[in-house]
Amino acid sequence: MKHRGLSLFIGILLATSASHGETREKLRVGLSLREPFAFYDESGQLAGFDVELLKVMSSLSGWEIEWHPMDINELIPSIRSGKIDVIAGGFYVTEERKKSLRYTRPYAQSGLVMVAREDSRISSPPDLDGKTIGIVQGSAGDFWLKSARRSLGGVKVVYFPDPESALNALLSGKLDVAIDDYVHALYFWHTKALGKLKIVGEPYFLTRHDIALAVGRKRPELAEQLDENLRELMKSPLYEKLYNKWFLLKSPYHAEQFVRKALTASGIVFLILFVILFLYLYGRERKAKEELHRITKGTALAFATAVELKTPYLRGHSERVAEYARRIAARFGRDNELLYLAAILHDVGKIMIPDALMEKPGRLSEDELELIRKHPEVSYLIVKELIPAKDVALWIKAHHERWDGTGYPLGLKGEEIPLEARIIAVADAFDAMTTEKPYREPLSEEEALKRLREGAGTQWDPEVVDVALKTLHRIEKRPELDSFYTVIDRIKNTTCYTTLKLRVLYRIGEEIRNLVNLDRFLHNVLKIVKEVVPADVKLALVLKEKDDLIVRAQVGMPPDVIGIKLPRDRGITRWAYEHCEPVIVNDVEKDPRYFAPPGQEKIGSEMAVPLVVGDKVIGVLDVETTEKNAFTPEDLAFFQMVTTAIAGAIETARLYHEREVAA
Repeated sequence: MKHRGLSLFIGILLATSASHGETREKLRVGLSLREPFAFYDESGQLAGFDVELLKVMSSLSGWEIEWHPMDINELIPSIRSGKIDVIAGGFYVTEERKKSLRYTRPYAQSGLVMVAREDSRISSPPDLDGKTIGIVQGSAGDFWLKSARRSLGGVKVVYFPDPESALNALLSGKLDVAIDDYVHALYFWHTKALGKLKIVGEPYFLTRHDIALAVGRKRPELAEQLDENLRELMKSPLYEKLYNKWFLLKSPYHAEQFVRKALTASGIVFLILFVILFLYLYGRERKAKEELHRITKGTALAFATAVELKTPYLRGHSERVAEYARRIAARFGRDNELLYLAAILHDVGKIMIPDALMEKPGRLSEDELELIRKHPEVSYLIVKELIPAKDVALWIKAHHERWDGTGYPLGLKGEEIPLEARIIAVADAFDAMTTEKPYREPLSEEEALKRLREGAGTQWDPEVVDVALKTLHRIEKRPELDSFYTVIDRIKNTTCYTTLKLRVLYRIGEEIRNLVNLDRFLHNVLKIVKEVVPADVKLALVLKEKDDLIVRAQVGMPPDVIGIKLPRDRGITRWAYEHCEPVIVNDVEKDPRYFAPPGQEKIGSEMAVPLVVGDKVIGVLDVETTEKNAFTPEDLAFFQMVTTAIAGAIETARLYHEREVAA
């Protein structure tokens, strides 16, 4: 990654020096002005993520940029008339716009959210009945409102020329809510409305959109050049730094870094598994030609099994899918060995999915689905480095595409999907249907084949399904591997949990390095910790403010606990603060220090860990669960590591904020 960043820097220098003294091609950029994508700063200069991004890209291609700020409704007409070459400024990718524009690859992601005043009770679209809503005319929010208005009841709409005007009207009390882009709303909240406004719900609460550069339909060569520049830039650390700087978020598109971190986080467990599996499955004495093939296959199996050990429901899945795929492929005369390897590795990208999510019994949220849908792309990035035959990685990337074009990640349709990927898709589906899942019993072989038949022509290639109906019979689990999995589980239960805790501290360290907003930092820390504790555990961070202890962040508790002041003379959290000592209470009903706020769900165990800086207590991390006897000294040691890691960062951030306010 360092070499890529250096190459990009050298490329920029060469492009700049080559263009010195020469007439450079002009690139006329139409800008929709919207913080933090593009806006005029205090000195009257154009600033923002898109502005900096395009400056770097222009250096790579030797373009001279000519900026054309304009109203969002003027952008597409200006492209059509030839007044501008490119549209930028946080421009959403939509199906309607694709009819008249060519898009580059997405370089950012956002969506529509509701923004309300801090004291508002609005929490979802049904709450908008009878309310006054602010929207930018012609924006994505305007289109959303037109499609959703029937279900919203009696709303009054006020149109604004730009999103900042709408949010300022909300601040002044002229609106009940504004519909805005999430990234803009977050930037506005952080820079101008901290403690005054709030973003309702999770990011992309109403819609989710990719953001890309756009050119006219008749400029494919320009679209390709811009796309190539983006591809190179998005590989570099510079891109991630720009994303963090302007959006206060991590980029969802920095895929290589994403894969590297996922593999690093799983590294200890994977290394153990790789060695054990390789010795277990393959002997040392082999002929040279056989050894090379077996090492490749053994490596593939080790990668696949590292994923399968995340949950019992996946065990043996990859080998069964590979065997099913081999049987189907034999009828098509395909290279069985390469296809077998592809099928073995088709789910290796799931190594980056949290174990709890893999075993979740209920419906998945949109964010959870989005994470799971990334696994074919992550698999592709891993496998292209592992297997020399590049087609193998491409087959894996496409194994969740659908015959009717509604699959992912590329939306390929029909024979655009490689045949090998279509074969893996059917084999994968058959094994998934005939295997037990957390939320259902396995289907019979007959029922699974019936469902394949019903999905032929929509989800799957009808020709591949026809062959599958004639060749597939359920493969039973291999009982000889049960003892092996038992041993691995013992290793996993100790080593894996240790690895996860180290991963938590590593990720908290990342949050500390990127700390911009204290409330967001506190919430992110709790979300990270929540991934390695049981599902029913609730977390809260309580900080001292003047003479009070106030809840500043929570995960798993009701949202309205934020801002609550703790009693001065009661409660386990208060005791931990006053005595500067951590405490575990595994049966709160028997502890006189316990205080149950009115209306709070009954709990069984509570742990409170002070946040200490020097000799001063600045707050407490409170951990609760409905279970009795839930916490151990090992748990306490882990949470003490967390509080030690974050206490100094919290105090530094607060002091910095106080000095800014005083200045």
